[in-house]
Amino acid sequence: MCTHLEGTTMAVKPDHLASSTPHTGVQRKEKRDIASKHLSHCIAVLEELVDTYDPDTEGPFSACHPRTGAASMKRQLENILKALKTAKV
Repeated sequence: MCTHLEGTTMAVKPDHLASSTPHTGVQRKEKRDIASKHLSHCIAVLEELVDTYDPDTEGPFSACHPRTGAASMKRQLENILKALKTAKV
């Protein structure tokens, strides 16, 4: 169960400017922060998924095991999140 997500909503604010209207730096930062928040939640859920597999009873895990795939996705999202947090807007 995703205990860290209970009672939270992940709604994205509607875009109040048309795409042809230039966005301000503050609005871009807000969108970047929303994306970072969602990625952080995804990473946490993937970590919980990976932790559901017990290496003592279900291991060792092969490269094609679902746990390995989830762990790989988690690492990739962590790299994307790191780049997103340091990105200039």
